[in-house]
Amino acid sequence: MLWVRWFEYDTSYGAGWQAKRLHRIQFIDALDPEAFGLVHPRDVIRAIHLIPAFHHMGHHNGLPENSIGRQYESPSYAGPRELESDDWKYYYVNMFVESDIFMLFRGGGIGHQELHGLLKDFATDAGLDKLILPTYDSEGNEVEAVVEESEDEHEEVEEYRPGGGQADDESERSASEDEDLGSEEEWFEKMGPEDGDDGFVEE
Repeated sequence: MLWVRWFEYDTSYGAGWQAKRLHRIQFIDALDPEAFGLVHPRDVIRAIHLIPAFHHMGHHNGLPENSIGRQYESPSYAGPRELESDDWKYYYVNMFVESDIFMLFRGGGIGHQELHGLLKDFATDAGLDKLILPTYDSEGNEVEAVVEESEDEHEEVEEYRPGGGQADDESERSASEDEDLGSEEEWFEKMGPEDGDDGFVEE
């Protein structure tokens, strides 16, 4: 199991495709009982790239300086590591760090079929629900899409009356066919016995 510290979405900050700004998140206050939790590794989709919001500086977020939830930081690559005394107040979610993550936040991408329901809000924000892709000819010029009529549109549809009856010409045709069959003996001779019938006619 993974012991994690949860972020929460900053709803006070307008972000997304329409706003043309990165989404912003922050740590849940450490005094909140939902601030920490356990996650099974198989439930982890992938890592994400976060950018500290340097303008807003640090924030303690209710977490004590000597908490086990603190990380070690190093002023330089090879320098000594020291325990952090605070966290960044906000972080920006970098959805442009690579193509795969970019497609996740755009609401699509190969291998993301099972996530479509979770990514629907991103796709709507990006305008993909109203997107009409252009078509091109062999020379690369954009052409207007042609909507072809289906064969079903040209098929004749039988006319039905309310109550299940068919049109008059159908009923007249059926009646004339019954007259042509003549007597019951002639009917058996032409049509054969029905299911469960032995085919013999009582005299």
